[in-house]
Amino acid sequence: MPSQPNTGRKRDHIWDQFESLPNSRAKCKHYTLEMAGLVQRMKSHYYSVHEKEDATLETSTSMPRQLKILAFTVTTTPAQKSIFEKAVAKFFYSCNIPFSLVESEHFKVR
Repeated sequence: MPSQPNTGRKRDHIWDQFESLPNSRAKCKHYTLEMAGLVQRMKSHYYSVHEKEDATLETSTSMPRQLKILAFTVTTTPAQKSIFEKAVAKFFYSCNIPFSLVESEHFKVR
């Protein structure tokens, strides 16, 4: 690997898994895949294709794992549902909003 000029920025450890090619390209050392030498793309390839993360890579260079949709949802109990329904009804009543508003297609859950 040719020496890198000291630009003040450290070379990412993902480059240990790739060979530097001309024209800002990189080649995976584990496969014959050539790609643009962009760190984010190389990490994406490495962590999606190679099942185990290399222990030599720093934790800071790891790709964040995508969360499942359930991580963003909240389940409610029947008691919580009742409290919510009462709060919505109180909001409609106290703000003098007509109850016919709930008939709007924008209010309904599909």
